[in-house]
Amino acid sequence: MSLNKNAFSLSLFILLPLMLVFGLSIIGRRTANAVFTPFISITDYLGETAGRMWGYIVGRKASSKQVTDEILLNELLASRRSYDDLIAQNEQLRAMLDLPPLPGWRAIHAELTTRDPATWNREFWIGCGSDDGLELGNPVLSKGYLVGRVVELFNRSARVATLSSPECRLSVFVQNGEKEFFPGILTGDGGLHVAAPASVLVDYLSKDARVAVDNLVLTSSLGNEVPYGIPVGTLLVGKGGRCPTIVKHAYAQAHVKPFADFIKLHFVIVYTKR
Repeated sequence: MSLNKNAFSLSLFILLPLMLVFGLSIIGRRTANAVFTPFISITDYLGETAGRMWGYIVGRKASSKQVTDEILLNELLASRRSYDDLIAQNEQLRAMLDLPPLPGWRAIHAELTTRDPATWNREFWIGCGSDDGLELGNPVLSKGYLVGRVVELFNRSARVATLSSPECRLSVFVQNGEKEFFPGILTGDGGLHVAAPASVLVDYLSKDARVAVDNLVLTSSLGNEVPYGIPVGTLLVGKGGRCPTIVKHAYAQAHVKPFADFIKLHFVIVYTKR
C-alpha cells in the first residue's frame, strides 16, 4: 500500500509540470481546442434551442391570453348593448302605459318586426294589421310623439312610413311664442340611411307666417285621419340660415327636428278610430 502511494505521488510530481508546459505551448492549446470545441458547440446549440422553445411557449401563452381577453371584452360589450336595449324597450313600454286616452280613438300596441338598414329612418314593419283593427293612414306614435303613418296594410302586418319619408304627408300647424297657429303640410325629405339624420319639412306655410326656430309643430286633425295636437317636433334653421325660407315668393318652408327617435324604436302605438 505504501509503494502504491509513493508511485502515485511520483507520477503526479512528474505529470503536473509536463501538463503545465504542454498546456502553455501552442501545440497544447490547439489540442485542447480540438478536443473541447465540439462539446462547447453542442452546449451552445442546446442552450439556444431551449431559449427559443421557452420563448415560443411563453409567446403562445401570451397570445392565447390575449385572444381570451378579447373574447371576454366582446362578450361584455354585447351584454352592455343588450342591457341598454332592454332599458330603451322598458322606457318605451312605460311611455305607452302613461299615454292619456284620446276620445274617439283606440290605441293598439305594436312591436317592430322588420327594418331595412338602407331605409332605416324612412320605414319599418310592425306585427299588427287589419285583423287588429288598423287602417291605412293611421298615425303611429312612440313615447307620445308622432313617428309616422300606416301606408301599407295586411292581415297581420303593416308598413309604417316615418316622418322623414315622402309617403308620410299630413296636415300640421306651427305654434309660435304668442300662441298663434299657422297651418302647413308635413312631408319627409331624406333620411335614407341609418346614419343620415331624419329630415322633415313643414311645407306650404303662408309667406307671412310669423314662425321662428324652436316653434312647436303639432298635428292639426284636418281630414279627420290623425288626432288633434300630437307633438311632432320643433322648427330648425334651414340650409340658407333662415327659418322659414320663402319659396318662389309664394309660400314659406321650414325644417323640423322630430321629437321621436327613429333609430331606437322597439314598440309603437297605432291610433285607429273606434
